[in-house]
Amino acid sequence: MNLKLSDLFNSENLRSQKLKINILALILRKGITVLIAYITIPLILHYLTESEYGIWLTIYSVIGWFVLFDLGLGLGLRNRFAEAIAEDNHKLARTYVSTTYAILGMIAGGLLAVVLLSHKWVNWEAVFNVSSEDAKGVGTVVLITFSYACLIFFFGLIKTVLTADQRPALASYFNTIASAASLLIIILLIQFTEGSLVYLALTITGTNLFVFIVATIWLFRNDYARYRPSLKYIDFKQASSLMKLGISFFFLQLAGIIVYGTDALIISHLFGSDKVPSYVIALKYFSIVQLFFMIVSKPLLAAFIEARTKNEIAWIKSVINKLLLLVGACAVLLVVMLLPAQAICELWLQQKIDIPLILSIGMLFYVLFNIWIQVYVTYIDSTGKLRLSLYISIFALLANLPLSYYLAQTWLGVSGVIFATCICLLPDVIILPLQYYKLINEKATGIWNR
Repeated sequence: MNLKLSDLFNSENLRSQKLKINILALILRKGITVLIAYITIPLILHYLTESEYGIWLTIYSVIGWFVLFDLGLGLGLRNRFAEAIAEDNHKLARTYVSTTYAILGMIAGGLLAVVLLSHKWVNWEAVFNVSSEDAKGVGTVVLITFSYACLIFFFGLIKTVLTADQRPALASYFNTIASAASLLIIILLIQFTEGSLVYLALTITGTNLFVFIVATIWLFRNDYARYRPSLKYIDFKQASSLMKLGISFFFLQLAGIIVYGTDALIISHLFGSDKVPSYVIALKYFSIVQLFFMIVSKPLLAAFIEARTKNEIAWIKSVINKLLLLVGACAVLLVVMLLPAQAICELWLQQKIDIPLILSIGMLFYVLFNIWIQVYVTYIDSTGKLRLSLYISIFALLANLPLSYYLAQTWLGVSGVIFATCICLLPDVIILPLQYYKLINEKATGIWNR
């Protein structure tokens, strides 16, 4: 299949040019970030034991749960801000930004207080199924990681503003800086310290938080000065507008966390923390295809909102059709990656790692399902017609945990967890393309149009 990335958006309008610039910048910056991540993982495995690394992966995976506390406000801001910019209503855009920061600031402060006051009273070793010999410093690591989650919950909102303004490449640039800084510090830790979960937690969370604090201050003093959060522009009456759309995203986030964010915790409880790394390594190996696809699709949501506002439906259809060609190319690449997965991962990590073929097959379907869904969910999210997605998410919420435990304990072991996730994705795989075609052709009625 001769598909050039530069041919994906061949329109010469300003929006298409902006997309091309963002995609090329994302390829460069995300490529560097991924390369850094793939260098960092074997270094961490050298610095920690496999069990300690499993503990870190399990604790760090819980960070995503904190997103739930924004009640969908961040994603509501993404759509509302993009709409206001498309309509040149900069005052309303600043009101949305100021109001969202005010609400999330109060929530983040409350969460941080709860974390600081309660962490000593929880048996974190039991929560994460950590054996007594591996439990050293777990409580401190939890405190560091959860405190970081509360703060990045607020300061990470700058990424939403950038994405809504069709500048996701700039947000990716900050991630690259944080990843590079973490890598340098980890190299120093290996040279001058013994393996320590606490030092690793401070390194990864500290560098990320510092970069996004600086980015927030810098951007709101320069490029986004006209949208800088201000007490004068806080209007809690706009919270209902943000949350009306945001609450739908909230339940979709909840489903996503249950389906995607609990795997490490389930594996740790069923099989021990030492089994988590092989699962995560296999996921990272196949997910490089998904990361590439996300680079292409990430800038599209704001672009679709703008195109819909200007009634340029033909442009949207053209982009979707070309994305489907890209899905086909990704499917071929995933199949090519399947058989050598074990050997490539061992070469990458420079150590023995157990990745069964059945686990690799599960990861292949997981990634393929996700990129297929992403084609359609990007457009559907831009319309705010999320009721059907919400109902599908209820199935995922109810089915994922019991299905993961059943398949893992009775049939497939660790691989059962990813197959349970794939089963939960099937309704999205089938139903969301139908909703897209109904919406784009103005034939959606009833639940398809809510």
